Amino acid sequence: MTQKIIKGIVSKEDLLEVKEKGGSRSYNIRDLGPVPSVTSVLHRGFPPGYGLISWFIRSTKEEIDKKREVSLKKGTELHEIFEKFVKANFNEYKLSGEERKKIKGAIQWAKEMKPKLVHSEVVIVYSDTELSVAGRVDLVCVIDGLVWLVDLKTGQGIYEDYPCQVGIYSKALDLKRAGILLLTNTKKGYKFTKVNIEEGFKGFRAAYQIYRYLEDKKYYEKN
Repeated sequence: MTQKIIKGIVSKEDLLEVKEKGGSRSYNIRDLGPVPSVTSVLHRGFPPGYGLISWFIRSTKEEIDKKREVSLKKGTELHEIFEKFVKANFNEYKLSGEERKKIKGAIQWAKEMKPKLVHSEVVIVYSDTELSVAGRVDLVCVIDGLVWLVDLKTGQGIYEDYPCQVGIYSKALDLKRAGILLLTNTKKGYKFTKVNIEEGFKGFRAAYQIYRYLEDKKYYEKN
């Protein structure tokens, strides 16, 4: 018998626990149990790029840990400011002057796209016969009468795993339109890229198979 697909927003009552361990995150969901986060799957399922590998080779452990800490802190700060901006119905004047400077690209995007808030920072789940994951969605909004999923990114570019992340989020919410909002140092301040949800979802399934392979460690012979 085919397993029923479980998907959608997870209520606060059904989210029993969020656990962090060794750089990975899992969500314990009522009637489903612990499932890995979308980002944990992608971190194991996608190999790092050549530039990142080269930097790791050249750097000491202390340098790597410091850069990771700084990047994580900056990304978390910008996401928190973006969440505050979104929950204020995209009113930039609910932010301090310093906060407005830090997400000026997101503010400019909102001025041009005129989004209307539907959901912000909600936990979603997707589970079928092949995979079970959960994650936190940055924004669901209406743009020109159509519902969009928007994922905020603050790195140096749009990496190959980003569309996969957006793809699984969109499938969990049955959305047909999704985009990546990348904050940049350009005059415009942002880049908004539409995602092919079907292809992103396909890529996520492939990454999940690698993730499970590495987690199960079935490649070792047992005596």
